Amino acid sequence: MNTPHLDMADPDTYWRAAALLDTIVLTRPLPGRNELYGYAVAVAYIESSGETVNAGQAQWIQLIEDIKALRLDTFDIADRLRSWRAS
Repeated sequence: MNTPHLDMADPDTYWRAAALLDTIVLTRPLPGRNELYGYAVAVAYIESSGETVNAGQAQWIQLIEDIKALRLDTFDIADRLRSWRAS
């Protein structure tokens, strides 16, 4: 199950950004560079929501590779994004 849990009436910013990132990476809506677009949309969404994310290029590449390999669901992606909150 990849939708918000019933006890999650209002999914947080990181879950919503994770859903966007997952969708863009897996559905590849653009002719190319979907990974970069997904990254940019996720970061922009998080920051426009007043939250932060602080990860290096290698961390983002690994996250996107894990998404493409179907090793993560939206909850896992959100957990990783939350772990990158700037202190």
